Amino acid sequence: MRFIKYLLIMFLVSLLGMSGTSASAASFDCKKASTKIEHAICNDPELSKLDQEIAAAFKSLKIDGRYYEEIVEAQRTWINSEREESAYNFEQQRDFLLIGSALNSCSIEMEVEFSVCEADANIALESCMALENYTTLVMNRCGGSYLKALKIVDRVETNIWRTAHDDDQETLVLFDKAYSIWKDFLDADCAWQYSEYRDGTIRGQIWLGCTTGYYTSRIMKLNLENKF
Repeated sequence: MRFIKYLLIMFLVSLLGMSGTSASAASFDCKKASTKIEHAICNDPELSKLDQEIAAAFKSLKIDGRYYEEIVEAQRTWINSEREESAYNFEQQRDFLLIGSALNSCSIEMEVEFSVCEADANIALESCMALENYTTLVMNRCGGSYLKALKIVDRVETNIWRTAHDDDQETLVLFDKAYSIWKDFLDADCAWQYSEYRDGTIRGQIWLGCTTGYYTSRIMKLNLENKF
């Protein structure tokens, strides 16, 4: 909770606006910057702006959503070990939080099936790609963010299913075996499709479309079993 409060405080600081100096440009007090990446954010107007957008996207998360804790953990991991001095990296994290927020917000209504939440996430994905006119780069970036969010949903739904069946060890063993085989098949099936287009700019979309399709189908089945 201390981490969450810290990020919310950073966001509130960002609401004060930019006064034209680097000290007020980021979502935190640049006078207290202590790491290389924090100094980079304060010295780079583009990173500073993206840092503010990330803070705003994080603030949009609904704490009572089904996937809230996993998304918060993903944000913590990004800040601690995955954050790079790259606009692309910051943009992708912002996009992930916006798409993840759409899935998480929808999941508050427990009677709503995942298919409805998927529609909300697809709207967020479409907006993400449209913002930069559907360039190959932005489609890959937004698609990667969408897949990251789907993997979180898959983990949560898998854990919910396993918890509900923890008294049926025979089925759990078969379930885990099936998941391992399914994952190997997914990787192999999407790999050959990627390879077929490996010399073209569409190869990233081919792989993302294949992978997200598999995750969506699995989530749909788990979600129905879990009685959303």
